[in-house]
Amino acid sequence: MKKPFFSIIMATHNRRVLLEKAVESVFSQAYQDFELIIVNDCSSDDTLIYLDSLDSDKIKVFSNDTNMHVSNSRNKGIDNARGEWIVFLDDDDVMLKNKLQTLADEIYASPQITFIHHRVWVDYVKDDKKRLSNNWLSKNYKEEIHVSNMIGGPNNVCIHNTLLAEVGDFDSSLKLAEDYELWIRLTKLDAFTPRFLDMPLAMIQMERGEVSLDKDLEAFKKSHDIISSRYKNEIDQLSEVLKKKKKENYAYRYAARCIHGNKRICAGAGFWRAFVHSKNLKYLAATLLSFISPKLLIRLYH
Repeated sequence: MKKPFFSIIMATHNRRVLLEKAVESVFSQAYQDFELIIVNDCSSDDTLIYLDSLDSDKIKVFSNDTNMHVSNSRNKGIDNARGEWIVFLDDDDVMLKNKLQTLADEIYASPQITFIHHRVWVDYVKDDKKRLSNNWLSKNYKEEIHVSNMIGGPNNVCIHNTLLAEVGDFDSSLKLAEDYELWIRLTKLDAFTPRFLDMPLAMIQMERGEVSLDKDLEAFKKSHDIISSRYKNEIDQLSEVLKKKKKENYAYRYAARCIHGNKRICAGAGFWRAFVHSKNLKYLAATLLSFISPKLLIRLYH
């Protein structure tokens, strides 16, 4: 049997309605040389009934007997993928219709590349706002990945299967930033030959709230500390400019999480630390707005 060009990996858990939209976006692609691997992560709604109703030899469904969470589910998808290139899609997101064709055209035109990342539209559900993801082309991925995640999330990437075969899968012990940690490992490879497409090829949903903010911040800090410790030697070798930039970026990302949860003191402290590390006046302004008008700050952020 001919192997597909793309393997699209989708983990799902109790999102039956959104899952259908995600699947429809895959089958509406102009480029059709793909397999869609869906890992049902022990859903308790009617997800499995929906998946059983899908009639296509392009779809492979795997079901977890217990809730294994997203990283383990993605890893199961990767382990069962037959395609030359691996693409990810979350169950609450959608591909734009030209995504696979755009990726295929880029790969055929530049056969030396082994990794592609691109922009996505970020849909802030509660605020009815959309913005382009903030990822970019790096001049030195191997160093700058330790400063900031210019690559994006799983929905932003297309990876040649030989790279994953060399470095392994997502680290499921991390509660957050497991994708970022995988990107660090990938950028260390001699075979890592990236291409950045400055265009959105997917739409992802983003929703934050106060309920899980404390746990989110705890997981964010813990993952950051684990990754920083794991790659301490590489970080120590960065220039002083990049080390300061890393501290600035961490403080900013921490503050951004706080402001979306309407935690003024937490956000203000984070923006202030970003100002201290960078002396950038925008962080000083953000510190003040954290206390005066968090809603305005969120609108400006979007």
